[in-house]
Amino acid sequence: CFMRRLPVAVEPVNDSLRTSGFEHSSPPMAFEPPVRTLSTPLGMPARSPSSAMASAEKGVWLAGLMTTVQPAASAGPALRVIIAFGSSSTSGYGTSSPEYSYPNRLAMQLHRQYPGADITVINRGRGGEDAPEMMRRLQNDVIDMKPDLVIWQVGTNAVLRNLDPDETANEVADGISRIQAAGADLVLVDPQYSPKVTEHSESANKMIKLLGKVARLRHVGVFPRFEVMRQWHEKQSLP
Repeated sequence: CFMRRLPVAVEPVNDSLRTSGFEHSSPPMAFEPPVRTLSTPLGMPARSPSSAMASAEKGVWLAGLMTTVQPAASAGPALRVIIAFGSSSTSGYGTSSPEYSYPNRLAMQLHRQYPGADITVINRGRGGEDAPEMMRRLQNDVIDMKPDLVIWQVGTNAVLRNLDPDETANEVADGISRIQAAGADLVLVDPQYSPKVTEHSESANKMIKLLGKVARLRHVGVFPRFEVMRQWHEKQSLP
């Protein structure tokens, strides 16, 4: 895992939601106190759908993030900018209001968890897109923003549009390489569980497996959204 130290200030970024940072003054200390950090589980998908769901309900794991405490001397680079990259699930289509999109919810949860930190969560979701369109805007919408972490939701529209899962996985692998070359960590979010997606069960299952394989090969995390949502539907009777 990469350990990222949380800062108290960050340059503003347009079209984003930032957690409110507060600087705290304190008397000089002879030693550096522990600092709270975020750890991205590089190469480690959620251990099981049930644990992923339980963690998601706590909020922070929504982005594949875990919290821990590290001595200040061993803390790594600061986590300042998170980009949520994807399609309508990311942009917030279907939510009752914009503040309920998952990037906004993530930003609010991070603020509650780390009130002294200043983290920018940028929403780069665009409805109807999948890997081919996302790759065309990857440079401008993601890499040029110099993110520390990218949460890439991908695969649902590829299934609905009958795109070749192998070609989609190859494009995602190329995108991951470019994001990693820019110095960012990454978490993939696999397709959603919905009636329209499950109508294409063979393609959906192949897409999920291929994205998991790409994630393992590229050493990035995966949030298993399909399986979490399936359990919500089957075990909790959620629509």
